[in-house]
Amino acid sequence: MVDYLQANQGDATYLVAAIRSDLASPIILNTDKPVIAFGGFWGRDPVFSIERLAGLVNKGSVRFFVIEKRDIERAAKLDTTGRRPKLGEHQVRLEQLPHLKTRLKAQSDIHEEKEVRWITDNCEQIPQESWQSSISKSSNSTVLLYDCGTQD
Repeated sequence: MVDYLQANQGDATYLVAAIRSDLASPIILNTDKPVIAFGGFWGRDPVFSIERLAGLVNKGSVRFFVIEKRDIERAAKLDTTGRRPKLGEHQVRLEQLPHLKTRLKAQSDIHEEKEVRWITDNCEQIPQESWQSSISKSSNSTVLLYDCGTQD
């Protein structure tokens, strides 16, 4: 994953944003590049609001997000409507989805699920075969990589 992130970072300030420090720390130690642990140590600290994460993406400061399958499963359990906005061809930002922003603010679920839903609703999941090394492909990885930047 590190090779993929470094090859595609472009002008972004941060190499990646990870939901928890346990996902961020190996990347930091292997690259010595700036990485965001946007949910703090356990992924439940409101270090960054959705608006702040969207702002970082819109400014081009961060492009990639790392989460795990279990984070998506937890967020899906809290999604009572079962609907997700359709993104179409163009990247949709939080500012363009006032109904999503209102719905997320109204819900009382914890910080982690809100951020995960924003990432999965507004960013594109990168297929694991694009970034996984041949060694890690043999393991059953639960780590997912999302691209929130513009496509070249």
